[in-house]
Amino acid sequence: MSLPGFVSGLLAAVLIGVAVWLATRLVYGVQWSDLYGWAAGVLATLPVLTIVLLRRLQTMGHRRVWALLVLVPLALAAVLQILFWLAYFADQQTAVLLSMVRAQAAPHASSLTAFAAAAFGLLAALVLIKTMTVKRTEAEFKTGQ
Repeated sequence: MSLPGFVSGLLAAVLIGVAVWLATRLVYGVQWSDLYGWAAGVLATLPVLTIVLLRRLQTMGHRRVWALLVLVPLALAAVLQILFWLAYFADQQTAVLLSMVRAQAAPHASSLTAFAAAAFGLLAALVLIKTMTVKRTEAEFKTGQ
């Protein structure tokens, strides 16, 4: 996949995500969009993002597992967000239990959340750098080409 094709694929994924987020905001309102909107947007972008990253990494000679290191955590976070709120609103007793667990975990998780976001950002940056660089073979490295 060429660089212009890769960039246009990334832009298409972003536009799909923003469109889904805006649609949830317009159809369901601000409250529901805050709960589900970003997760729905992420899940909508994943098929396009997966294809674009896998093709570009393969074109540049890199292992495609790098794409999974970014895509799997994104998918897990989005699915967990949706499942949490579905469970929360499904049953009153579950809502009370989830609220208590969330209240107890929130003070401890805030510092970990910042660390996890920074680590994920660095990993995503590394994958983007890999999409822009050609992997040199060992023979090319030895000959200086």
